Amino acid sequence: MHGAPGQRAAQVGAVSRGVTYRGEMRRAPLLGLLGILGLSQMAVRQSQAPPRAVVLELHALESVREPQAFFAQLTVHHPGEVAGDLELEELRVEAAGEVVWTEPLDLVLQGDPEYGALQSLIERLPEELAHRHGPGGHGHDHEAERVYSSPDEPRLSMAEGLEALEEIPRRVRALQERMAAGGPVSFAQPTFLLPADQLLASDAPVGTEVECTIVLRYRTAGGAVAEASVPHHLVRCAPLLGLPGLESPAGGGPSIWSGDLHVHSCHGEAAGACAPSDNCTAESFQLSGSFSYAELKTQYQALGIDWFTATDHSYCVDTDGEYAAVVAECAAITDGSFVAIPDMELSSEEEGPQTGFDTGDLLCLLGPSANHMGAHGITNRIYGGDSGLLGFCNGLFSDALNGFQSNLAVVNGQGGWAIANHPNGGSFGWNSRALTVGQEAGGLHGVEIWNGGLTTGQGGNVGAWVDWMLGGRRLYAYSGSDTHDEAFAFGANRALVDGPLTAAAVEQALRAGRSFLSNGPALVVEADLGGVTLPMGSVQAVPSVLSAQPVKARALLNTGTPGTLTLFAGQVGASSEVVLQSLAVGAGPLTLEADLPLTGATRQWVRAYFEASNGSQAAYTNPIFFEALPQGTTGTYCVARPDPVGCEPGLTWQGAPSAASGFGFLVTADQVRNQTFGVPVWSLASAQQPFFGGTLCVGNPLRRGAVQATGGGTGLPGCSGVLSLDFNQVIASGTDPSLVVGVTVHLQFWYRNVQASPTVGLTQALQFTIGQ
Repeated sequence: MHGAPGQRAAQVGAVSRGVTYRGEMRRAPLLGLLGILGLSQMAVRQSQAPPRAVVLELHALESVREPQAFFAQLTVHHPGEVAGDLELEELRVEAAGEVVWTEPLDLVLQGDPEYGALQSLIERLPEELAHRHGPGGHGHDHEAERVYSSPDEPRLSMAEGLEALEEIPRRVRALQERMAAGGPVSFAQPTFLLPADQLLASDAPVGTEVECTIVLRYRTAGGAVAEASVPHHLVRCAPLLGLPGLESPAGGGPSIWSGDLHVHSCHGEAAGACAPSDNCTAESFQLSGSFSYAELKTQYQALGIDWFTATDHSYCVDTDGEYAAVVAECAAITDGSFVAIPDMELSSEEEGPQTGFDTGDLLCLLGPSANHMGAHGITNRIYGGDSGLLGFCNGLFSDALNGFQSNLAVVNGQGGWAIANHPNGGSFGWNSRALTVGQEAGGLHGVEIWNGGLTTGQGGNVGAWVDWMLGGRRLYAYSGSDTHDEAFAFGANRALVDGPLTAAAVEQALRAGRSFLSNGPALVVEADLGGVTLPMGSVQAVPSVLSAQPVKARALLNTGTPGTLTLFAGQVGASSEVVLQSLAVGAGPLTLEADLPLTGATRQWVRAYFEASNGSQAAYTNPIFFEALPQGTTGTYCVARPDPVGCEPGLTWQGAPSAASGFGFLVTADQVRNQTFGVPVWSLASAQQPFFGGTLCVGNPLRRGAVQATGGGTGLPGCSGVLSLDFNQVIASGTDPSLVVGVTVHLQFWYRNVQASPTVGLTQALQFTIGQ
């Protein structure tokens, strides 16, 4: 149903669409506890107000970074306050007394107040039940945005709101049935291009605001031509900054590609959903305002965004054919300048002990209800409810939902990765905290810490993420606008991608934690360990017994507004994170450094956060994790020195270290230079010292042996060389009397690399404890 603007309007005119809602919670409720009686007869307007021929509701970007044309939508409702049908003839955009866009219309509306009455109920729901997420977040003045109800009409009480949650889906279904039977169609939603490039100059400074007017021309039943209009303001918002010195693709550095991991479309509308999707009754609050993915692309490009993931609800896109349509739409709008990735928001049953209680539990008959996970990198649709009444609840009117642990296994089994969406949300939060595991146990990959509008500080979803990490989970941080309507400026996922913009490259960076979240500033964190610099998102193993030298943590910031930059550190089992360093900063690029002492006892991390002094902007990095190798565990740590022409040495082992066997613990370094000479060095102490352009990973006193690399041919530049050493033979030789049962050994290979300068190659190190 989403073709050219005028055609779309004509097609959608026979079905129901409406309401401006961004973010979570636009779904059908149950709870018919008290009845609705008076609520069902609420007036759309006060009785003393003059009659209205039409009610107009506009869905359009409120701000842009790149002045260019984008799709907008105008909902036109004929409430029946004047007699007869209305013929919609033209829609135009005017600015400074000139017409900048015209769209012909050919639509007929019949008068009927029910659509507006439903919208009025939704507008007046308590904030705890409506959960609107827009550019202003929860603190935004939504009363000023009322269209169908008067600002003088009070917001519903919680008790009235719960009654309305039962009434709305019943009345939506009744309205759908009446229209399908030939009853009056009182509203339409023509889409049109809003030419921002004709309203804002390409060099307009940040903060420039322009006004335009959307004018509807229509003809009354008596043949009179009339017009109605709605004003719209458009602002040039602050750019998404780059990071000088880091972002230099021409010099081999990464590009920063910005995107949204949580986007809904018209496939999830309660009425008039995009073909081939059926109407999603489970989303009864979503009566209008949604867009096709092709239309959303124009909005995101005007916001300076390079990619998004399509994440319609699993209970709305509930057939393979519907999901195939989403996949096809994403492929059709992906090109060298923009990427759309087909994923989904997967509903799963909460499991185990529940932390907290949300309105989703009420909607699902005192729960536990579903939680929502972003299922990314998947190859096939995953079942998560259906589009019928309360289709997001476990088995009330549909097949039972799978538990979230089962769905996690399905996502991971498809090679995907899952995010806990809006974990601290007032509805459909993630309350199964006790049974949730992270990357460390093949569970969640990350947490959506920025959902919807402006997010600052360390509470809410951010606090839930930090608490999970303190409790032993390893999780990355992500963001999502969660828009169900038009796009808006929020804290985008800003992925550091090596190479051109492709879906695979974006996914690879996101999965590796090579992304930060920001609505303007650029911010990354890195750490110097030994002779290497660890990038953001690194998961670096460290030995159980550490030398004293700390990690040098570093935050790199570029901001257009003054604020505060903070380096946080945390470790599993602590009651809270600690502040390593915090600094009031001005505009411009700068660096903040601090020492992070490593304990080797448990997982630790470091991350950075920036908040503007006026609260308008914020940025969060992903952490760098330091994974402790437990005492007695065999495992690798440290970072190998890569070959300058492509050899990346690895370190593996077979068997177990033993003081009695005399053989059978084979330590192998592969992917080294062919036919090279190697020196295995070991010690009873670890180290992290800069050494020949890499890191010396073993401490003093050093012992050493000698091995020759096998594989490849003499003089060949290949990387098929292999250095091998049976360390049990070293133990049995008796040449090192310190190698006895119970001691922990640290082993590393040095080797000659004539292609490097200096000509020393270095592998990772291996920690192991000698057994019987």
